Amino acid sequence: MTTEVFVARLPMPGSDNGTWGDILNEYLSQTLKSDGTIKDNAVTTAAIAPNAVTATEIAPNSVTATEIAADAVSATQIQDGSITEAQLAAAVQTKLNSVAGTSEWGDIGGTLGDQADLASALTAKAPVANPSFTGTVTTPSLTLTGGTPGSGKVLTSDGSGNATWQTPSASGAVTSVAGKTGAVVLAQSDITNLATDLAGKTSAAMLTNKGDMYAATATATPARVGVGSDGQVLTADSTQAAGVKWSTPASGSGAGYAANVGNGTSGPYTITHNLGTRDVSVQVYKNNGTYEQIMVRTDRVTPNTVVLRPDETWTTNQYRVLVTFVAQSDVTAPTAPTLAMTGSTISSVSVIASGASDASGIAGYNWFVGASFVATTTGTSYTYTGLNAATSYDFTATAIDHVGNESVPSATLTQATESPSNVVFDAKGAGGTSTSTAAASKTTNWTHVVSDGANRYLVVGVVVSHSNSIDPAAYSTMTVTSNQGGTFTRLGYRVIGSNQGSVNLFGLANPTVATHTLTATVSNTQWSDRIMGNSLSYFFVGSVGTPVTAGATNAAMNLSVSSATGNMAVGLGGFSASPTGFNQTLQHSAGSSVNGMGDYMILGHAAGASTVAFTTSSAAHTYGAIGINLIKAGV
Repeated sequence: MTTEVFVARLPMPGSDNGTWGDILNEYLSQTLKSDGTIKDNAVTTAAIAPNAVTATEIAPNSVTATEIAADAVSATQIQDGSITEAQLAAAVQTKLNSVAGTSEWGDIGGTLGDQADLASALTAKAPVANPSFTGTVTTPSLTLTGGTPGSGKVLTSDGSGNATWQTPSASGAVTSVAGKTGAVVLAQSDITNLATDLAGKTSAAMLTNKGDMYAATATATPARVGVGSDGQVLTADSTQAAGVKWSTPASGSGAGYAANVGNGTSGPYTITHNLGTRDVSVQVYKNNGTYEQIMVRTDRVTPNTVVLRPDETWTTNQYRVLVTFVAQSDVTAPTAPTLAMTGSTISSVSVIASGASDASGIAGYNWFVGASFVATTTGTSYTYTGLNAATSYDFTATAIDHVGNESVPSATLTQATESPSNVVFDAKGAGGTSTSTAAASKTTNWTHVVSDGANRYLVVGVVVSHSNSIDPAAYSTMTVTSNQGGTFTRLGYRVIGSNQGSVNLFGLANPTVATHTLTATVSNTQWSDRIMGNSLSYFFVGSVGTPVTAGATNAAMNLSVSSATGNMAVGLGGFSASPTGFNQTLQHSAGSSVNGMGDYMILGHAAGASTVAFTTSSAAHTYGAIGINLIKAGV
């Protein structure tokens, strides 16, 4: 079956007679409604040629938005500038001219009605990384809790999420430079402990003066040796802390290298030097004018003595003679010496070197204990001192020739110091006495030098006098201290008279080898007249015995202790008058008068025996004494 498609058309001139009305009505009915308006979708955008309909051909408000199908007119079909703000509805104009609200500025927040709103919103937001602006931007002011901006201030975090404006502190602004690769500028006052830290890491400070140096003997602290005066020579001197000193060569025949000669005779003139057996050159020059050299007969009568024999009279200091080494190529060291012991004590060992030889002669020897250098001598003998008793040491020596070549060390000589048969006395202190003004607390101090030695022991005697009857056991405090440290033990005490004083002994084992400042102090509820103190030191003490005390009034006093193995140290206090008849080794005695009465201290000791007795007797005396047995080490 065939379907016929009817297409409406316009009437054709010259034909369609009598049917024009029907054909035309049929054609118009395709696009027009019965009321003459255009049917919906009758005219499409494709049916309208570009630019066929202009804005001027459309009457104002003749086409409404409801009459235009959705998407019927696209943006490409509307010419730029063809729709102006005036052609838009008033509601649309108002909306476009208003400031965006929450929906448009949601990531800032708030309604931005004006510049103040915008500044407030921006202030509450984090800063934008690397912002870029065109034109003029007005920056809102920023105020932070804890301070206001100002010249030189920095924004500082307080560690709790808050920031404040702070002025940097000039002191302590930089607390660490760990890992810092750039320059760090610090004020000198900001750096502390630098000198102390460096001193602990360096043996000596940097030299600042031309020619200065540091030197020291083997046992001394390095000392600075400044630049000497012109013409001085550096001379070995064991009395100096550095072991050397600058000195001026003596003039005349004892000069050693140079001397002025001439005394109004024709000589002979003897020049003594210290160049030894090496070849020397003797040169004589005029001492003024052109200073030319002259020829003089010269005899070398000994290795260190040159005699000039001129054939004319020389006026005073007319010539100057120089004695110098002749250049030699000696690079051969001497042969090693051999050491032998010549004697020993409890603190020293004496040795002698022999057998060393050299083509230019032996100028001296270097002496060593173990690996430590001790001294240099020109002689072949040396005594090592300051050694510990009953202790073994290794000794060596090297030989030195006149060129300065040094031999290899000698074979080691191992030798022990002597063992004492008894405790050995070392030294006594300087003693100290307080003022006689009455006070509840009394203090006195003095110095005591403890020398080297094994098993050292320091004994301190303290005598206290007071006006009232006070048992020393009731003292609030009674102490002896040293600035070198160590804890003193109160060995015991004995009263003097009717508890009107006491004599006390304190002991300190192995005190530091140094100069001690010792302080004795006593405090009590009653007032004291005086405190007196002194000290004795010993070495080779192994232990101490039990204290023994004694006292007497107007009669003889005897303090006796069995002492078969050591010494007895004793402290003796006398009241009313000076004691007499102390029959042992007296190391210290001191006395003074208070209100016409006497306060006295005696310290001493005696060699060990089956018994050791300390006696004294005199009328009108009140005594107190305490003794302690010092037992030899190893017993």
